[in-house]
Amino acid sequence: MFLPTFSHHFIFCTATAPTPTEQALYDALSALVATHNAPAVLCSHSINPEIGAHSPLLAVYPHGVWYAELDEARLADIVHAHLQYGEPLEDAPQQRMGTLQSTPSTASTPSRTTQQGLVLVNTGEGKGKSTAAFGVILRMLGRKKRVALVQFLKHEGGQWGEVRALSELGLDAVKTGDGWTWTSKDLDETQARALHGWQIAQEKITSGKYDLVVLDEFTYLLDFGWLETESVLAWLRANKPPALHLVITGRGAPQALIDYADTVTNMTKIKHAYDRGIPARAGIEF
Repeated sequence: MFLPTFSHHFIFCTATAPTPTEQALYDALSALVATHNAPAVLCSHSINPEIGAHSPLLAVYPHGVWYAELDEARLADIVHAHLQYGEPLEDAPQQRMGTLQSTPSTASTPSRTTQQGLVLVNTGEGKGKSTAAFGVILRMLGRKKRVALVQFLKHEGGQWGEVRALSELGLDAVKTGDGWTWTSKDLDETQARALHGWQIAQEKITSGKYDLVVLDEFTYLLDFGWLETESVLAWLRANKPPALHLVITGRGAPQALIDYADTVTNMTKIKHAYDRGIPARAGIEF
Protein backbone atom coordinates (compact mmCIF):
# COMPACT_ATOMS: atom_id res chain seq x y z
CA MET A 1 0.00 0.00 0.00
CA PHE A 2 1.37 3.44 -0.90
CA LEU A 3 0.69 6.18 1.64
CA PRO A 4 1.59 9.76 0.74
CA THR A 5 3.32 11.90 3.32
CA PHE A 6 0.73 13.57 5.53
CA SER A 7 0.73 14.44 9.21
CA HIS A 8 -1.88 11.74 9.90
CA HIS A 9 -3.07 8.61 8.08
CA PHE A 10 -6.45 7.06 8.85
CA ILE A 11 -6.34 3.43 7.73
CA PHE A 12 -9.76 1.80 7.76
CA CYS A 13 -9.34 -1.97 7.82
CA THR A 14 -11.80 -4.79 7.29
CA ALA A 15 -11.16 -8.51 7.64
CA THR A 16 -12.80 -9.15 4.25
CA ALA A 17 -14.26 -7.04 1.47
CA PRO A 18 -16.19 -4.23 3.16
CA THR A 19 -19.89 -4.71 3.77
CA PRO A 20 -22.32 -1.90 2.89
CA THR A 21 -22.31 -0.79 6.54
CA GLU A 22 -18.51 -0.76 6.65
CA GLN A 23 -18.35 1.10 3.35
CA ALA A 24 -20.72 3.72 4.76
CA LEU A 25 -18.45 4.14 7.78
CA TYR A 26 -15.44 4.55 5.53
CA ASP A 27 -17.27 7.14 3.45
CA ALA A 28 -18.15 9.03 6.64
CA LEU A 29 -14.50 8.90 7.73
CA SER A 30 -13.33 10.17 4.35
CA ALA A 31 -15.68 13.13 4.59
CA LEU A 32 -14.45 13.94 8.10
CA VAL A 33 -10.78 14.05 7.16
CA ALA A 34 -11.16 15.59 3.69
CA THR A 35 -11.15 19.17 4.97
CA HIS A 36 -7.89 18.49 6.83
CA ASN A 37 -6.08 17.11 3.79
CA ALA A 38 -5.52 13.82 5.60
CA PRO A 39 -6.00 10.50 3.77
CA ALA A 40 -8.48 7.82 4.74
CA VAL A 41 -7.29 4.53 3.24
CA LEU A 42 -9.59 1.54 2.89
CA CYS A 43 -7.96 -1.87 2.93
CA SER A 44 -8.72 -5.50 3.69
CA HIS A 45 -6.35 -7.54 5.83
CA SER A 46 -6.07 -10.63 7.91
CA ILE A 47 -6.34 -8.94 11.27
CA ASN A 48 -3.67 -9.57 13.87
CA PRO A 49 -5.07 -12.39 16.07
CA GLU A 50 -3.68 -10.62 19.14
CA ILE A 51 -6.03 -7.78 18.37
CA GLY A 52 -8.87 -10.04 17.32
CA ALA A 53 -10.84 -10.59 14.15
CA HIS A 54 -12.99 -7.55 14.75
CA SER A 55 -14.19 -5.77 11.67
CA PRO A 56 -13.77 -2.99 10.99
CA LEU A 57 -10.73 -1.47 12.69
CA LEU A 58 -9.23 1.97 12.33
CA ALA A 59 -5.48 2.55 12.62
CA VAL A 60 -4.18 6.11 12.97
CA TYR A 61 -0.59 7.06 12.27
CA PRO A 62 1.91 8.42 13.22
CA HIS A 63 0.60 7.46 16.68
CA GLY A 64 0.18 3.85 15.57
CA VAL A 65 -2.94 3.21 17.66
CA TRP A 66 -6.04 1.34 16.61
CA TYR A 67 -9.73 1.56 17.44
CA ALA A 68 -12.58 -0.92 17.28
CA GLU A 69 -16.34 -0.72 17.92
CA LEU A 70 -16.68 2.01 15.33
CA ASP A 71 -19.69 4.12 14.53
CA GLU A 72 -20.01 7.58 12.99
CA ALA A 73 -19.95 9.38 16.35
CA ARG A 74 -16.82 7.52 17.43
CA LEU A 75 -15.14 8.24 14.11
CA ALA A 76 -15.83 11.95 14.61
CA ASP A 77 -14.30 11.80 18.10
CA ILE A 78 -11.19 10.02 16.80
CA VAL A 79 -10.65 12.46 13.95
CA HIS A 80 -11.18 15.43 16.27
CA ALA A 81 -8.74 14.07 18.87
CA HIS A 82 -5.97 13.41 16.37
CA LEU A 83 -6.33 16.34 14.01
CA GLN A 84 -7.25 19.02 16.54
CA TYR A 85 -5.20 17.90 19.54
CA GLY A 86 -2.69 15.40 18.15
CA GLU A 87 -3.63 12.86 20.81
CA PRO A 88 -5.22 9.40 20.72
CA LEU A 89 -8.48 8.96 22.56
CA GLU A 90 -7.83 7.94 26.13
CA ASP A 91 -9.55 4.59 25.68
CA ALA A 92 -7.44 3.60 22.66
CA PRO A 93 -5.42 0.41 23.24
CA GLN A 94 -1.70 1.05 23.56
CA GLN A 95 -0.75 -1.27 20.74
CA ARG A 96 0.74 -0.84 17.30
CA MET A 97 -0.89 -2.25 14.21
CA GLY A 98 2.45 -3.81 13.43
CA THR A 99 1.11 -6.62 11.22
CA LEU A 100 -0.66 -4.34 8.75
CA GLN A 101 1.13 -4.33 5.43
CA SER A 102 3.12 -1.25 4.43
CA THR A 103 2.57 0.61 7.67
CA PRO A 104 4.71 3.72 8.13
CA SER A 105 8.00 3.10 9.90
CA THR A 106 7.50 6.21 12.01
CA ALA A 107 4.56 4.71 13.90
CA SER A 108 4.88 4.85 17.66
CA THR A 109 2.78 3.99 20.68
CA PRO A 110 1.07 6.82 22.53
CA SER A 111 2.65 8.17 25.67
CA ARG A 112 1.70 6.75 29.04
CA THR A 113 0.19 10.05 30.12
CA THR A 114 -2.33 9.87 27.27
CA GLN A 115 -3.85 6.79 28.89
CA GLN A 116 -3.59 7.86 32.54
CA GLY A 117 -6.64 8.71 34.57
CA LEU A 118 -6.80 12.28 35.79
CA VAL A 119 -7.36 13.64 39.29
CA LEU A 120 -9.57 16.73 39.36
CA VAL A 121 -10.22 18.88 42.42
CA ASN A 122 -13.03 21.47 42.62
CA THR A 123 -12.56 23.66 45.68
CA GLY A 124 -13.12 27.23 46.88
CA GLU A 125 -15.85 29.26 48.55
CA GLY A 126 -18.04 29.70 45.49
CA LYS A 127 -21.03 27.76 44.26
CA GLY A 128 -20.54 25.09 41.60
CA LYS A 129 -18.02 22.59 42.94
CA SER A 130 -20.39 19.63 43.00
CA THR A 131 -22.28 20.96 39.99
CA ALA A 132 -19.10 20.85 37.91
CA ALA A 133 -18.46 17.30 39.08
CA PHE A 134 -21.95 16.29 38.01
CA GLY A 135 -21.20 17.74 34.59
CA VAL A 136 -18.23 15.38 34.30
CA ILE A 137 -20.44 12.50 35.47
CA LEU A 138 -22.99 13.32 32.79
CA ARG A 139 -20.28 13.51 30.14
CA MET A 140 -18.83 10.15 31.19
CA LEU A 141 -22.25 8.45 31.23
CA GLY A 142 -22.87 9.87 27.78
CA ARG A 143 -19.69 8.06 26.70
CA LYS A 144 -21.05 4.80 28.17
CA LYS A 145 -18.44 4.92 30.93
CA ARG A 146 -18.93 3.42 34.37
CA VAL A 147 -19.25 5.98 37.15
CA ALA A 148 -19.49 5.82 40.95
CA LEU A 149 -20.40 8.73 43.22
CA VAL A 150 -19.80 8.81 46.97
CA GLN A 151 -21.33 11.82 48.72
CA PHE A 152 -19.89 12.63 52.14
CA LEU A 153 -21.84 14.61 54.79
CA LYS A 154 -24.95 15.05 52.64
CA HIS A 155 -27.88 13.21 54.19
CA GLU A 156 -28.28 9.60 53.09
CA GLY A 157 -31.98 10.19 52.50
CA GLY A 158 -31.45 13.25 50.32
CA GLN A 159 -33.12 13.13 46.92
CA TRP A 160 -31.17 15.84 45.14
CA GLY A 161 -32.30 16.60 41.62
CA GLU A 162 -28.98 15.70 40.03
CA VAL A 163 -28.85 12.29 41.71
CA ARG A 164 -32.44 11.55 40.68
CA ALA A 165 -31.69 12.37 37.06
CA LEU A 166 -28.30 10.67 36.87
CA SER A 167 -29.58 7.48 38.53
CA GLU A 168 -31.80 7.01 35.49
CA LEU A 169 -28.65 7.03 33.36
CA GLY A 170 -26.97 4.32 35.42
CA LEU A 171 -25.10 6.30 38.07
CA ASP A 172 -23.98 4.28 41.08
CA ALA A 173 -24.47 6.81 43.91
CA VAL A 174 -23.90 6.33 47.65
CA LYS A 175 -24.72 8.95 50.31
CA THR A 176 -23.11 8.34 53.70
CA GLY A 177 -23.92 11.47 55.72
CA ASP A 178 -26.56 12.60 58.18
CA GLY A 179 -26.61 16.22 57.10
CA TRP A 180 -24.15 19.11 57.18
CA THR A 181 -21.86 19.42 60.18
CA TRP A 182 -23.49 22.68 61.28
CA THR A 183 -26.85 20.91 61.54
CA SER A 184 -25.53 17.69 63.03
CA LYS A 185 -26.96 16.59 66.38
CA ASP A 186 -24.08 14.16 66.93
CA LEU A 187 -20.73 15.08 65.38
CA ASP A 188 -19.20 11.77 66.42
CA GLU A 189 -21.87 9.98 64.40
CA THR A 190 -21.33 12.38 61.49
CA GLN A 191 -17.60 11.68 61.57
CA ALA A 192 -18.14 7.91 61.77
CA ARG A 193 -20.47 8.01 58.78
CA ALA A 194 -17.97 10.05 56.79
CA LEU A 195 -15.13 7.65 57.57
CA HIS A 196 -17.36 4.76 56.56
CA GLY A 197 -17.88 6.61 53.29
CA TRP A 198 -14.10 6.63 52.77
CA GLN A 199 -14.09 2.85 53.20
CA ILE A 200 -16.80 2.57 50.55
CA ALA A 201 -14.85 4.90 48.28
CA GLN A 202 -11.69 2.81 48.68
CA GLU A 203 -13.62 -0.30 47.65
CA LYS A 204 -15.01 1.41 44.57
CA ILE A 205 -11.65 2.89 43.58
CA THR A 206 -9.90 -0.49 43.73
CA SER A 207 -12.77 -2.58 42.34
CA GLY A 208 -11.85 -2.15 38.69
CA LYS A 209 -15.54 -1.63 37.92
CA TYR A 210 -15.42 2.10 37.20
CA ASP A 211 -13.88 4.59 34.81
CA LEU A 212 -14.64 7.54 37.11
CA VAL A 213 -15.13 7.83 40.86
CA VAL A 214 -16.38 11.12 42.32
CA LEU A 215 -15.82 11.94 46.01
CA ASP A 216 -18.27 14.76 46.67
CA GLU A 217 -17.47 17.01 49.68
CA PHE A 218 -14.48 14.79 50.51
CA THR A 219 -12.16 17.70 51.29
CA TYR A 220 -14.02 18.33 54.54
CA LEU A 221 -12.73 15.04 55.94
CA LEU A 222 -9.20 16.29 55.33
CA ASP A 223 -9.86 19.86 56.46
CA PHE A 224 -11.48 18.70 59.72
CA GLY A 225 -8.63 16.28 60.44
CA TRP A 226 -10.88 13.24 60.28
CA LEU A 227 -8.45 11.77 57.76
CA GLU A 228 -4.75 12.57 57.48
CA THR A 229 -4.11 14.06 54.06
CA GLU A 230 -0.73 12.46 53.45
CA SER A 231 -2.10 9.03 54.40
CA VAL A 232 -4.96 9.44 51.93
CA LEU A 233 -2.58 10.53 49.17
CA ALA A 234 -0.20 7.67 49.92
CA TRP A 235 -3.11 5.25 49.65
CA LEU A 236 -4.23 6.76 46.34
CA ARG A 237 -0.72 6.61 44.89
CA ALA A 238 -0.47 2.95 45.85
CA ASN A 239 -3.98 1.78 45.00
CA LYS A 240 -5.74 3.99 42.44
CA PRO A 241 -5.78 2.16 39.09
CA PRO A 242 -3.71 4.14 36.56
CA ALA A 243 -6.61 4.55 34.11
CA LEU A 244 -9.20 5.60 36.71
CA HIS A 245 -10.35 9.21 36.74
CA LEU A 246 -11.00 10.74 40.16
CA VAL A 247 -12.93 13.92 40.98
CA ILE A 248 -12.83 15.40 44.49
CA THR A 249 -14.96 18.34 45.59
CA GLY A 250 -15.30 20.56 48.65
CA ARG A 251 -13.98 23.70 50.29
CA GLY A 252 -10.59 23.99 51.89
CA ALA A 253 -8.67 21.52 49.76
CA PRO A 254 -5.27 21.10 51.44
CA GLN A 255 -2.19 22.12 49.50
CA ALA A 256 -0.90 18.55 49.35
CA LEU A 257 -4.09 17.47 47.55
CA ILE A 258 -3.81 20.42 45.18
CA ASP A 259 -0.21 19.45 44.41
CA TYR A 260 -1.26 15.83 43.78
CA ALA A 261 -4.14 16.67 41.43
CA ASP A 262 -3.81 17.14 37.68
CA THR A 263 -6.52 19.80 37.39
CA VAL A 264 -7.62 22.13 40.19
CA THR A 265 -10.42 24.68 39.95
CA ASN A 266 -11.02 27.29 42.63
CA MET A 267 -14.64 28.44 42.69
CA THR A 268 -14.65 32.12 43.74
CA LYS A 269 -17.85 33.63 45.08
CA ILE A 270 -18.64 37.05 43.68
CA LYS A 271 -22.14 37.16 45.17
CA HIS A 272 -24.79 34.65 46.16
CA ALA A 273 -28.55 34.96 46.50
CA TYR A 274 -28.34 33.43 49.97
CA ASP A 275 -26.48 36.54 51.18
CA ARG A 276 -29.69 38.51 50.56
CA GLY A 277 -31.79 36.02 52.47
CA ILE A 278 -32.99 34.08 49.43
CA PRO A 279 -33.16 30.39 50.40
CA ALA A 280 -31.90 27.50 48.31
CA ARG A 281 -34.13 26.72 45.35
CA ALA A 282 -35.08 23.28 44.06
CA GLY A 283 -33.38 22.72 40.74
CA ILE A 284 -30.75 25.40 41.41
CA GLU A 285 -29.06 24.35 44.64
CA PHE A 286 -30.48 20.84 45.05
